[in-house]
Amino acid sequence: MAEKLSEKIYSQLRREIEAGKIDGRTILSECQLATEFNVSKAPVRDALHLLCSQGYLISLPRKGYMVNIFTAEDINQIQVIRRELEKLSARLVIERAADAEIESLRTLISDGCDAKTASETSNAMFHMKLAELSGNKYLPSSRYPERTGLQGIANAAWLQLCEA
Repeated sequence: MAEKLSEKIYSQLRREIEAGKIDGRTILSECQLATEFNVSKAPVRDALHLLCSQGYLISLPRKGYMVNIFTAEDINQIQVIRRELEKLSARLVIERAADAEIESLRTLISDGCDAKTASETSNAMFHMKLAELSGNKYLPSSRYPERTGLQGIANAAWLQLCEA
């Protein structure tokens, strides 16, 4: 099944936000993005609404959208959630995972990979696998940026803080 236009636009914008390529002071408009992506405004609007719902963007009525700017306190609060989820994942894996599954985590650590984005690094893959092996079906979705935004937002926020 082909990826919908709105999903392609969403993915591209999310990558650009996470990489810091879209300045936090830039106003994004549906018209401008529709022209840039050579599509109608509907798929752009869908992508922008999803990015807003995940915390990547802020909607400015009758103006457009801006990248959500995070404070050091915002980053600390996000990291508190991430640390607790990691501890829970590790505890559940220790309780439930088979030796072969734990070995698959070691393989991820030793292999490394050629990552194109932060979400593709061996570190990110390790943490996703840890959540998957926990046996809790909701933990993996708490790690996927495209499902909840938390991981990607934390990465984008960290980049903003480093540049400040």
